[in-house]
Amino acid sequence: MEGGITNNDWNFFTTFEPIKNRISSMTKPNTFYKGISQVHLQPAGEAFNISSDDAKELVTLLNHK
Repeated sequence: MEGGITNNDWNFFTTFEPIKNRISSMTKPNTFYKGISQVHLQPAGEAFNISSDDAKELVTLLNHK
C-alpha cells in the first residue's frame, strides 16, 4: 500500500484550507441534509507496511464475527 505521498492532487485538495473549509461547510448536517456525516478532509498519511500473507490474515480477522 502507498502512503505519505505529498506531490499529488489529493494531498493538495486535502491540505488547502479554502477547499477543506468548503467541503466541511457543504457537508455540515442541517435542516435539508439530516443524518449525514460532516466531512473533514485529511491527507493520506502513512500506509500499512504488511505482506500479502499478513493482509490475508487481517481480512480473516476483520471478517470474524
